[in-house]
Amino acid sequence: MDPSNSQDDTDGTDLTEEVEDFSTTRNTMSGSASAAVQAGMITGGVTQNTDQSTRNTYHVPGGWIGTVLLACSVILSAVLLVKAVDDDPPEQSRGDDSAVPLVAAVKPVTDPCSSDWFTSKPADEVRALLSEGEPRSWTDLAPLAEGASADRGLVMVTLQGLHPDRSVMITGIGIEVLSREPPPPGILLDAPCGGSDNYRHVDIDLDQPRPRAVGRPVDSNAVEEAHRKGWRVDPIAFPYEITSTDAETFLLDATTASCDCTWIAHFDWSAGGRTGRLTVPDGGSFRAVSSANATRCSTLTGLTCG
Repeated sequence: MDPSNSQDDTDGTDLTEEVEDFSTTRNTMSGSASAAVQAGMITGGVTQNTDQSTRNTYHVPGGWIGTVLLACSVILSAVLLVKAVDDDPPEQSRGDDSAVPLVAAVKPVTDPCSSDWFTSKPADEVRALLSEGEPRSWTDLAPLAEGASADRGLVMVTLQGLHPDRSVMITGIGIEVLSREPPPPGILLDAPCGGSDNYRHVDIDLDQPRPRAVGRPVDSNAVEEAHRKGWRVDPIAFPYEITSTDAETFLLDATTASCDCTWIAHFDWSAGGRTGRLTVPDGGSFRAVSSANATRCSTLTGLTCG
């Protein structure tokens, strides 16, 4: 048989003609159709739908050459697909939507009337420091600044939104103890100044294995005074809504009778379909020290210890 006249048994296509015309793209179909649409670029996944009778069956025009071309096409598509999966997506800027939508102003309460103070300094050294008068804050005296609140530490946290057109919901407070050590020896400085201010407190027991932030019941006798000073005394009840013009203040009252503890607070927030946690202080911690192994010293008249 003359090889030039050889035909494929499958569909009678001339192999020589198939090779010569390979550079020309031809779209053919069997049967009849009312309209044909040429697709442009196709992106995304491509699904081949077949009926049950033709599933896993492929008819390739052009005999073995068509089979080779189909195999090459499948391999090339697989390589391109793997490359598309492995390539990292382009990095996109998230702008302000990725930023925390609120800010915290944090102020530990260290004035002598509101907080007793623990220090490891000897009594004679402290007595000399106090000889010129009682300080407005324990931390004003550099040698005492290394100390900490004794038995209870008060921290005032004011939360405020950053965007005037967006509100932020404060949904809860979480407490995390970073370290818990035995109470060290030292002295407790007590400056009696009368009763402490009454307004909304969040009580925290650092001696608990998993401390919780608990709203303190409102003292009805303090309501009028608190309102006069601009403080809210209604019970703690989350969530709270804050904006750039309407802030919210919490007084965290952390107590301990058995440890030298460092701790932080997490404020859970929700805004614009996003949630997150704002941690205070930023990059540091609060400290409260039990006076169980300390000597109590009154600063009412000089420094009297005993």
